[in-house]
Amino acid sequence: EELTNKAGADEPKRVAWLRDHLYYDQRGLEMAALRAVASDPQEAADLANAWAGVSQSLLREAYGTTEEDVTAYELKVDEAMVTVYEAQQALDALPGDAADSTRHKHQHELGKAQQLRDSLQERWATSKIRLADTNEIAKIFSPASPPAESINPPAKLVMGLFGVAGLLLGLAVALLRGLALRK
Repeated sequence: EELTNKAGADEPKRVAWLRDHLYYDQRGLEMAALRAVASDPQEAADLANAWAGVSQSLLREAYGTTEEDVTAYELKVDEAMVTVYEAQQALDALPGDAADSTRHKHQHELGKAQQLRDSLQERWATSKIRLADTNEIAKIFSPASPPAESINPPAKLVMGLFGVAGLLLGLAVALLRGLALRK
């Protein structure tokens, strides 16, 4: 959203803005560097971090396992465990002289509830492993931050270079003027 706010709502303008401000460098097969350019170093760091966050979310979405998926399986496992408990309680509550068909029906329901619980527990465990894998794949090694000090060239060096350039330009103008006056 922050990137969209900065780039504007118009699609072609947004794409052009993003191309001018965001850079992606592939670093081998397993790593990439994201860079953002802005007049303010903090703004550039914020843009790079926002872009990294969006990229991370998209990668996690692409791999199909999110923290919400893991939580959903955990809730389903809890519900299945309650169902198993209730089915076991119903079976245990049957009187000793209950008909075989009634006992068989309750045993069958308990078996189905246990199978569902076991299946959901397996899916829950698999989703936790996939989430851990996804977190490792979409890992941000170091968030962007503005430099601690200015990266401008030293003032004395700049002044010296401009002084030499001015001197050379003055000499060139004097030489050309001298040549023009001789004619």
